[in-house]
Amino acid sequence: ASDVYKRQVLVFIVILATTFNALAEKTLVQGNAFYYRGKEIEIHQYQDLFTFKSIALDSQKIGEDGNFKFTIDIKQTGLYLVKIGKVNSHLFMVPGDQYTLVLPEPIEMDRFNPAKDVFVQPEIFEANSKLNYNITKLEKDLNGFFIDNTSNSYNLRSAGNIRHFADSFATIIDSLYDKINDPYFQSYKHFRMAEFELTTRHSKAKVYNLYFKDFAPAYDQLSFANAFDLFYNGYVEPHSVYPYSDSLESAIRKSDERKMRMYLSIDEYLQKPEYLELLMVTGLFELGRKRTYKLSAIDIILDSIKHKTTSAEILNVANSSQSILMRLAPGTRVPNFIFADVVGNLYRISEYLSLIHISEPTRQEA
Repeated sequence: ASDVYKRQVLVFIVILATTFNALAEKTLVQGNAFYYRGKEIEIHQYQDLFTFKSIALDSQKIGEDGNFKFTIDIKQTGLYLVKIGKVNSHLFMVPGDQYTLVLPEPIEMDRFNPAKDVFVQPEIFEANSKLNYNITKLEKDLNGFFIDNTSNSYNLRSAGNIRHFADSFATIIDSLYDKINDPYFQSYKHFRMAEFELTTRHSKAKVYNLYFKDFAPAYDQLSFANAFDLFYNGYVEPHSVYPYSDSLESAIRKSDERKMRMYLSIDEYLQKPEYLELLMVTGLFELGRKRTYKLSAIDIILDSIKHKTTSAEILNVANSSQSILMRLAPGTRVPNFIFADVVGNLYRISEYLSLIHISEPTRQEA
C-alpha cells in the first residue's frame, strides 16, 4: 500500500511540475568554448526524445576570446542541445536559471573524424538548481555499480547474484536521492531505475508493475525513452520471439494499422493505449531507419495513427518520425539546401530551381 501511495504522490508532483512550467522564463546560458572561437554555436530544443529531432532556439558566433552568452525563453525543464557544427553537448535547463558552460575540445580521435557527430562533456555551473549535478551524480553511481560487478570478459555476475546485489544497491540509491525535492529529477530517477533493473536481469513483470503500470509516459524524460526502448525491444521486429510476430509483419507490409494495433494489443504489457501507440510509432521509426520495410508502407501507418490518436505527444513523435524518414524520399519536397560557390557566395536550392524553371523553353519554343 505504501508503494502505491508513493507512486500516486509522484504522479501528482509531476503533473504540478508540468503546470508550473507552462510559462516561459528568461534563461541565461553563457560560457567559454575557446577551441571553437569564430564558429557558430546554437542552442536546440528537442522535439521529442525518441527521434531526437530538434529545432534551434538561438544562435551566435563565438567570440575570438571563446566567450558566448544567450538569454533565451525556456518554457519547461528538460534536456537541451548545445551544438557547434558536428560537436554536441547536452544541458538540462530549468526555466529562469543561469548556466555557465566550459566546452572542452574533442579528444584526438574525434577531432579528426568529421564524418560523425562528436559529443563532448562540458563543465556546467548552475546558479540555482542542481539538476545537472544530481543527474550526473546518479549516473556516476549507477555506472560504478556495473564497473564493480562486471568481470574481465564484460559479463555481469550470474542472474541470481546480480539481482541480489542490485536490490541492495537500489535501496542505497533511494536513501541517497529520495530527499531531493525536485519533481523533474525524481521522475528522471524513477525511469532510470527501471532501466537499471532491466539491465540487472529483473523480470519484465516486476519492472512493468513497479515502474510502468501506474505511470503515464514521461515524454520529457530521456530516462523514460531509454527504459521504454529497452523494455519493448524487439516487439515489432520481424521473426522475433513473440507469438504474433509473423502476423504483425504481414500487417506492416500491407500498411494495415488496424491489424497492427490488434496484434500488439494482445500483449499483457500493452494494455495502456498510450504505451501501445508509442510502441507503434517508435517501432515503425526504427524499422524505417533500418529500411526493413518500404517507407511508403510505414508512412501510411503513421498517418493512420496520427488520425486516431488523442495524444499530442504521440502526434508529435509521429510527425518527427515522418519528417526524418521521408526526407529526400521519392515524391517528397526537396529541402531548401544552402550551398556556397568557390568565392563563398551563398545560394539556396530553391533559387537554382527557379532559374531552371524560368529558362526552360516551352514546347512551342522548342
